[in-house]
Amino acid sequence: LTTLLANITVLASYCLPLFLLRKKLTPSVLKKIRYVASFAMIGIGVYIFINMLTQWDLYKTGLLSS
Repeated sequence: LTTLLANITVLASYCLPLFLLRKKLTPSVLKKIRYVASFAMIGIGVYIFINMLTQWDLYKTGLLSS
């Protein structure tokens, strides 16, 4: 439940200003925002993947117990 509420809060804080300011922003600015958001999501995915590999390595060496 907490994760769901956190996700809703983040999405609302990201999307609501864009919906309210959509008519004032030019299409080129919206396209730049979309690119930044896409690269941020890719970066977060790479970060999570690297952390998964690192933790797997720690499990293998016995530093973390399962």
